[in-house]
Parts: sequence; structure tokens; C-alpha cells
Amino acid sequence: MLSLRALCLATTVAAFAAAATRPAHAQAFASEPERVTIDGFIGEAQNPFISRDGRYLFFNNRNDAPERTNIVVAVRIDARTFRSLGPLVGANSPSLDSTPSMDRMGRFIFVSMRSYERTLHSVFAGVFENDEVRAVRPVQGVAAPERGRIIFDAEISADGGSLYYVDGRFIFGQTLPWEADIMIARRYGQRFARDRRYERLFENVNTGALEYAPSTSADERELYFTRAPRPPAPFSRPQIWRATRGDPSVPFNEPERLPLEGHVEAPSVAPDGSIYFHRRDDGRFRLYRLPRAR
Repeated sequence: MLSLRALCLATTVAAFAAAATRPAHAQAFASEPERVTIDGFIGEAQNPFISRDGRYLFFNNRNDAPERTNIVVAVRIDARTFRSLGPLVGANSPSLDSTPSMDRMGRFIFVSMRSYERTLHSVFAGVFENDEVRAVRPVQGVAAPERGRIIFDAEISADGGSLYYVDGRFIFGQTLPWEADIMIARRYGQRFARDRRYERLFENVNTGALEYAPSTSADERELYFTRAPRPPAPFSRPQIWRATRGDPSVPFNEPERLPLEGHVEAPSVAPDGSIYFHRRDDGRFRLYRLPRAR
């Protein structure tokens, strides 16, 4: 039986050797990331998501024992400063709750292990209104196909029509995923169904390595994600990659690595095109912003 903390470790897996890659479109971004300040929040922060209007920052605290991992919401003061409103009311449970995202209409999507052992569901949805989430329920159509596999990352597109998610396969006794690929599901009413073209759409993105933490621009022509080696190595570092395409109906082009140093994961695309992500500094996870070049 898979433990709760397997999911936690899966989202912080060790990563891809920087020496084997080349930076992506470095001219499009500033040379140095900026530290993000969250007034009123004490602790470590991971898996940021910037709302599609730029007003809210969602994230979860550290997802390692003995922490109780919850989703937190903060409001924007400026691009590098937010004010914490505390744990997101309506979203959190006694189990792990993490990796938040939201579409333009307020449909809120997140990962939770609250019922995985009984139902294999790990992706939940609700409605974000008045700084809280209501009517939380499992997302139909994207439950894990079998025990030992977990949907451990998911992001809803800006228009709410697509769900980019990660199917991770775990081997009994191991806490990190043996396989992890990015997939996509399309919404049909209140349900989602996997797009059977996913292998072609992500043929240049998914590799023998681990690909996870997908994030898209509002027009779905840019995809940011994290890549790590398989099998994961305890002292290597994850890196953030970017892939583009000319139209959301065609496959993404070959990705390139963003010009970021260290252990970096979990990108989120802001309305101005900047990237928010978390980085591990001296064993602690903090949020950063990589602005577009002026």
C-alpha cells in the first residue's frame, strides 16, 4: 500500500544534469530570478500557482514529514510581494493537499490524497469564491488506472477545457516514481477524458526521464515543466524546461532548459509571461520569480 509521503517525495524528485543541456531562450528572460516575499507566512513554500488575472498566489507548504501539507492563498501587493490569507478554506483535509491551479472562471483544481486508498482519486475540483473553495469533489475521468499509480500533478488550462496532468508509476517499497509522463484530458461537461493524441502532442516532451509539474500559458502555446532523471538520484537537481508550439492543436516542439541554477521545480506562468517556481536553498524551499527580459 502506497504511503501518503510517497506523493510528497515524488514532487521533489532529484533531477536532470545541467551539464547535458543548454539554456532555453535565455534572451527572453532576465538573467537572475527574484525572491518572492509572502507577508504573514512563516514556513517553506512549494508548487506556486498564479491566478490567471494575477491577483492571487496559491502554493503549498513543504510536503515532507512531519509537515501537514496544506494549500495556502495570498493576495498580490506587487509582482514580488504577496500577503498571506492563510490556509485555503474549503480545500484542505487531514491528508496531503497540494499543487493548486485555477481557470479564468474560478474552477479550482488541486491534488489531494484524502481518498486515494479507497477510490484511486487524487485530483479534486471546487469553485473559488470570496477567498475560499466550495463544492469540492473528485474530478471524474482522471483517477489512477490501478493501485501503485498516482496522478500527482495537474493544472487546468486558462479556459477550463483542458487538464494537463502527470501519471506516475511507483514500484512497491520505493518512495519516488519509477515513471512520470505529462498527459492531457479534455473536459466534457463535468467530466474529463484523456486525449488519445497525448503521445503525439508530447512526443518531444516525454522521455525516459521523469517529466512532471506542467504549466501552460493562457493560449496553451507555451508549456513549462520539470524534468528529472530516471531512476531518480538523491543528489542531482531538477530543472525547468520550456516547449512551444504555433497552435494548441499541434505537438510541442523540442524543449529547452530555462537559465536557472540549483534545484528548481514547479513553474507557473503569470499573465505578464514571467515564471514563478520554487527553489531549494540550503535545504529550505522558497518561491522565486523569473521576469521576462525588458
